[in-house]
Amino acid sequence: MIDLRLSRKKYTREQTIGFMEVYRNNLFECVLSTLEQDWANNIRSDSCIPPGHYIIENHSSPNHGDCLLLKGTEPRTYILIHSGNYYNHTEGCILVGLSHSDINKDGYLDVIHSGDALKKLLSLCEGEKIISITIE
Repeated sequence: MIDLRLSRKKYTREQTIGFMEVYRNNLFECVLSTLEQDWANNIRSDSCIPPGHYIIENHSSPNHGDCLLLKGTEPRTYILIHSGNYYNHTEGCILVGLSHSDINKDGYLDVIHSGDALKKLLSLCEGEKIISITIE
């Protein structure tokens, strides 16, 4: 069983900065940095999703390759955890990285080493039947 716990820490006009703790069978595995869009009333492709508890499944996206898909997000669909660096890469999804940094010097924090973070997360989820996320 994999349990992800996403804590949103900082909201700006454009983005939401957070941290995701990863637990396997109730044992702490790692913490990843996250980046989402800001809250915009759950508007498709323009907003982070509401806090809550969601089930996750492994997914292969035509645009993002191997990633994770959150279930039970209706009326929104295809909320993914995938790689990317900037808030405009999120399209309403959750980006993971190994830390936050302002890569492009635009005044907003980005996630760095996103591909490595996603590979780590996917390897932890490989073969798991139960994957869930709690978003605070």
